[in-house]
Amino acid sequence: MIRIFTVLFFSLLVGVSLRGDGVYVGVVDFQSKGVTPRNAKILTERFRKELNKTGIFTEIGRDVFYKQLKAAGVKKMECISVECLADMGLMTGLDLVVGGEVIKLADSSYQVIVNLVDTDSRIVHKAKNFKVNGELNDVIIELELLAWNFAWREPPEFLLMKQRLGASDPKVLAMTKPKTAGGATKRSLFVPGLGSIYRGHRVAGATFLVTTSAGIGLTVSSVNQYSKLQTKRQAKLDKYRDAVVGDSIIFYRDELLDIDDDMSKINKKIISYSGVTAILWGLSIFHSRYSKPNQDDVITSLSGFPKLSYDLFQSRIRLSWSFG
Repeated sequence: MIRIFTVLFFSLLVGVSLRGDGVYVGVVDFQSKGVTPRNAKILTERFRKELNKTGIFTEIGRDVFYKQLKAAGVKKMECISVECLADMGLMTGLDLVVGGEVIKLADSSYQVIVNLVDTDSRIVHKAKNFKVNGELNDVIIELELLAWNFAWREPPEFLLMKQRLGASDPKVLAMTKPKTAGGATKRSLFVPGLGSIYRGHRVAGATFLVTTSAGIGLTVSSVNQYSKLQTKRQAKLDKYRDAVVGDSIIFYRDELLDIDDDMSKINKKIISYSGVTAILWGLSIFHSRYSKPNQDDVITSLSGFPKLSYDLFQSRIRLSWSFG
């Protein structure tokens, strides 16, 4: 047992890469034959998003990737060959680059070719050439599964269920129903931050939920303090009215003035806390309605705990973690 930990420790010292955000990947827009450019971009984007969900890859996003390519002087963005993809990776400083092609063979029949190329070695780490019988939604499912295959990880059960039932199955359609702005707004009206979480913005939603709840808690606490002071003031006022000795009258009068001063301070707190809470709740509703949805399918849980694994791409031990 001691030897195992010793080997692991020295492996970490020599070859570990403490990168919490995975292997950096760029995805070139899939080329298409018989498929409209718009649909080809949709297929590519869904593949990009699924790569990020694996926890192994960090796909830098189309805008960033293409901006870097333009800055490097690249004019022709269409690319599928190994040499071309490797060159793009070198010019943008990425670990891996993905390129592919979607071909419509006939009605409800497609062929998909995807290559995952290592930038440094200029070697194809993963390549897939397959046919899909169905609609473009079925192609999307296969591409999402392919992302997990490229990461050497088991896909979520939800994706496997979609593959078994098909994209047009009523159960799948119900579970993949778009997260609408109206649905998100209704949720945030009742629970602050819930609409943002519903649309895939978990961090923002949790922030709204915690801060607004804290504001509500502080407001309620201040209201309770004010209520107690009101009861106390009424009791002192009764004693003040019943007092007949001069010293007692002065004593109760001073106490009433102190209580009034405390009530004024707490009243200001109530106004401040309730105002901030209302603003936060309003921002939560605004964010849930106007923010773009961050996910297409059901929310998947992401573990924030560090994971130690062997990186098959770069032949070294990797310590990785993710934050949802």
